[in-house]
Amino acid sequence: MARIRIVDGSLSMVVDDQIDELVRNAVERVAPGLVDFIEGEIEPIYEEAKRQWPVGPDRRFRNGRHSRDELYSEIVIDGDTIRGRIWNTAPWAKYIRPKGLKGKSAFVVLLRTPLKRREKHIVAGLGRYVSATIGGERG
Repeated sequence: MARIRIVDGSLSMVVDDQIDELVRNAVERVAPGLVDFIEGEIEPIYEEAKRQWPVGPDRRFRNGRHSRDELYSEIVIDGDTIRGRIWNTAPWAKYIRPKGLKGKSAFVVLLRTPLKRREKHIVAGLGRYVSATIGGERG
């Protein structure tokens, strides 16, 4: 499950498990099914990217972790915007270009390309959600 981060201006807060449930319930009242839909779209891509993320046996971040361990997914609530996000905090992650990916970065092949492939489906799903909400048929 993606973690939830709430943003308000320059303040950004990642919520713990107890507050996570409260936030999800509050968002569910206002926008039923939206968080589940977004999470359902990003989590499979995140899980597959984490599974396939290339790591060198002797290359570790300063804290002893591989760049694969710095891959995260989250739901960001910023005012009236709710979005899903997958990113990697390792500074060199966007430069990883293993031989098996034909010169393309792991970021492009494992994150951007799968999201681009799902773009029309995601837009259509969000369109149906908005139409149902405007029409009074929430959920």
